[in-house]
Amino acid sequence: MASSHSHGHDHSHGHHHAPRPRPVAQIGGSALRASLITRLSVAVILCAVMWVGVLLVTQP
Repeated sequence: MASSHSHGHDHSHGHHHAPRPRPVAQIGGSALRASLITRLSVAVILCAVMWVGVLLVTQP
């Protein structure tokens, strides 16, 4: 399971492997804000999954 690098978003097969130009102008606060938003969203998703599991377990 460790060798699952091509998870499905690899539909180019190296025909045009031109990397998408990253916005280098937005490196400072926006990147930090994006990482914070991703961490917060991951935490919220984990909490929601835990809540769903608890509700499913506690229901008769």
